[in-house]
Amino acid sequence: MRQIAVLIFATILLVVANAIFEQPPTEHLTDQNFQGKVLNSSDPWIVAVYWNPCKHSKRYSKEVWPEIISIFNNSNVRWSPSIATLSKKRTIL
Repeated sequence: MRQIAVLIFATILLVVANAIFEQPPTEHLTDQNFQGKVLNSSDPWIVAVYWNPCKHSKRYSKEVWPEIISIFNNSNVRWSPSIATLSKKRTIL
Protein backbone atom coordinates (compact mmCIF):
# COMPACT_ATOMS: atom_id res chain seq x y z
CA MET A 1 0.00 0.00 0.00
CA ARG A 2 2.83 2.39 0.86
CA GLN A 3 4.50 1.72 -2.49
CA ILE A 4 1.28 2.59 -4.30
CA ALA A 5 0.97 5.85 -2.36
CA VAL A 6 4.58 6.75 -3.16
CA LEU A 7 4.03 5.89 -6.83
CA ILE A 8 0.88 8.02 -6.98
CA PHE A 9 2.67 10.93 -5.29
CA ALA A 10 5.64 10.67 -7.66
CA THR A 11 3.31 10.46 -10.65
CA ILE A 12 1.43 13.57 -9.56
CA LEU A 13 4.71 15.44 -9.13
CA LEU A 14 5.89 14.36 -12.57
CA VAL A 15 2.60 15.33 -14.19
CA VAL A 16 2.83 18.78 -12.63
CA ALA A 17 6.48 19.06 -13.66
CA ASN A 18 8.05 20.43 -16.84
CA ALA A 19 9.37 23.95 -16.54
CA ILE A 20 10.96 24.61 -13.14
CA PHE A 21 14.27 25.97 -14.33
CA GLU A 22 12.63 27.70 -17.27
CA GLN A 23 10.55 29.80 -14.90
CA PRO A 24 12.44 32.97 -14.16
CA PRO A 25 13.76 33.79 -11.73
CA THR A 26 15.70 30.77 -10.60
CA GLU A 27 18.94 31.04 -8.71
CA HIS A 28 21.79 28.66 -8.02
CA LEU A 29 22.23 28.98 -4.25
CA THR A 30 25.48 28.31 -2.47
CA ASP A 31 26.68 28.53 1.12
CA GLN A 32 28.12 31.93 0.24
CA ASN A 33 24.96 33.53 -1.21
CA PHE A 34 22.14 31.76 0.69
CA GLN A 35 22.00 34.23 3.59
CA GLY A 36 21.99 37.30 1.37
CA LYS A 37 19.57 36.08 -1.27
CA VAL A 38 17.08 33.99 0.72
CA LEU A 39 17.18 34.82 4.41
CA ASN A 40 17.58 38.57 3.90
CA SER A 41 14.89 38.75 1.21
CA SER A 42 11.36 40.03 1.76
CA ASP A 43 10.13 37.80 -1.09
CA PRO A 44 9.06 34.18 -0.55
CA TRP A 45 11.47 31.51 -1.75
CA ILE A 46 11.09 27.83 -2.59
CA VAL A 47 14.43 26.11 -2.17
CA ALA A 48 14.87 22.84 -4.05
CA VAL A 49 17.73 20.76 -2.69
CA TYR A 50 19.17 17.68 -4.31
CA TRP A 51 22.09 15.34 -3.87
CA ASN A 52 24.22 15.56 -7.00
CA PRO A 53 24.96 11.81 -7.44
CA CYS A 54 21.25 10.94 -7.19
CA LYS A 55 19.55 10.70 -10.62
CA HIS A 56 16.07 11.02 -9.14
CA SER A 57 16.95 14.11 -7.11
CA LYS A 58 18.38 15.84 -10.16
CA ARG A 59 15.40 14.88 -12.33
CA TYR A 60 12.91 16.18 -9.76
CA SER A 61 14.88 19.41 -9.36
CA LYS A 62 14.73 19.99 -13.12
CA GLU A 63 11.19 18.77 -13.76
CA VAL A 64 9.08 19.00 -10.61
CA TRP A 65 10.17 22.05 -8.65
CA PRO A 66 9.88 24.50 -11.58
CA GLU A 67 6.25 23.50 -12.04
CA ILE A 68 5.55 23.96 -8.34
CA ILE A 69 7.11 27.42 -8.54
CA SER A 70 4.96 28.19 -11.57
CA ILE A 71 1.83 27.17 -9.68
CA PHE A 72 2.71 29.43 -6.74
CA ASN A 73 3.63 32.32 -9.06
CA ASN A 74 0.30 32.06 -10.90
CA SER A 75 -2.00 31.74 -7.90
CA ASN A 76 -3.13 33.70 -4.90
CA VAL A 77 -1.88 31.03 -2.54
CA ARG A 78 -0.37 32.48 0.61
CA TRP A 79 1.97 30.37 2.67
CA SER A 80 4.37 30.93 5.50
CA PRO A 81 7.87 29.53 5.86
CA SER A 82 8.70 26.74 8.21
CA ILE A 83 12.08 25.87 9.62
CA ALA A 84 13.60 22.46 8.99
CA THR A 85 16.86 21.38 10.56
CA LEU A 86 18.90 19.36 8.08
CA SER A 87 21.85 18.70 10.33
CA LYS A 88 23.43 20.10 13.45
CA LYS A 89 25.25 22.66 11.32
CA ARG A 90 22.55 23.79 8.88
CA THR A 91 19.03 25.11 9.13
CA ILE A 92 16.87 26.27 6.23
CA LEU A 93 13.62 28.17 5.95
